[in-house]
Amino acid sequence: MGAATLFEYPVITKDQIKPGVFRIDHDEYHEGEGVSSSELKTMLRSPAHAKVKGTYSPALAFGRAFHMAILEPELFESTYTLMPKFSGTGMKARKEAWLAENEGKETLSEDDYGTIRHMSAAVKASKFWPRIKDYDVEIAHFAQDPKTNILMKCKADMIGDWIIDVKSTQNASGESFVRDAIKFGYHISAAYYQDIVKLATGRMLPFMWIAVEKSEPYGVAFYEADSAMLEVGREEYLRALSIYGKCIGTGEWPAYPDTIQELPIPGWFWKG
Repeated sequence: MGAATLFEYPVITKDQIKPGVFRIDHDEYHEGEGVSSSELKTMLRSPAHAKVKGTYSPALAFGRAFHMAILEPELFESTYTLMPKFSGTGMKARKEAWLAENEGKETLSEDDYGTIRHMSAAVKASKFWPRIKDYDVEIAHFAQDPKTNILMKCKADMIGDWIIDVKSTQNASGESFVRDAIKFGYHISAAYYQDIVKLATGRMLPFMWIAVEKSEPYGVAFYEADSAMLEVGREEYLRALSIYGKCIGTGEWPAYPDTIQELPIPGWFWKG
């Protein structure tokens, strides 16, 4: 594996999105044209669910802060601040004064701030980190699917000689993480990212996850998506993309089948 190559990427807004490779603001990227892997994975649940905009959750907020701490540490420092614990007489007034002083910054609890610091340090202390630390981060790729002509998009956490996705987890062991990968569709995103990058740049790059535990000892593991996992992920995203195309054509975004369905005992039940 050779050294990473850094490029100067054009900066665009959501109104300028087109096939290619660009830097674009996080919110502009999500609001702009193109279908993401998250939308396609939800499409496999139902088109109606895919049409619903994502909502704020503590888990998503933590994930965004964690990614920023690792990938864009200077931006993390300017974006987030640690909220102190207020207690005793005058607590309310002191808290309001502190919030006014830190207006515009996002706040993290002492526990979350400490956890993110430890996780980031664990990644950067790993032996593999020096080989990838200069990769480009948060680069958006856009490409049109050759079959449906739908505009696809992805924003790689890191990209150089690998496409890298950083994931927080409770358990980074291979046996546990592969369950997360299948459960949350990480393999679908991996194949989707790989294909978009190839269409946008002509480069077929291997895909890697950095799994980071959220509690001591903040274990870190590096996993490459193998060919079988990518093949299954590719079949799934292509199926979702086909459904997405049909929904766009008909203007109908159904939820679950409006019929009585038989519900069998699943195979995993018998395996204990």
